[in-house]
Amino acid sequence: MTAAAFKPQAEAVPQSGARLLVSTLERLGVEVVFGYPGGAIMPVYDALAGSKLKHVLVRHEQGAAFAPTPMRG
Repeated sequence: MTAAAFKPQAEAVPQSGARLLVSTLERLGVEVVFGYPGGAIMPVYDALAGSKLKHVLVRHEQGAAFAPTPMRG
């Protein structure tokens, strides 16, 4: 291949870890996430905006681990 025939590929747009997390959850079929916003998790909450995921706010972090999931019917 000559230098004149070489066409550089478009560079991939880098994604944040938070955006990768949200897109992976969507691809895996997750519909609902439970959480408590604050501090270090805020980039994930920013990435949730505009996603298909439904967020359920819990009263404290430990409560999210025991939150019931909706039944599919």
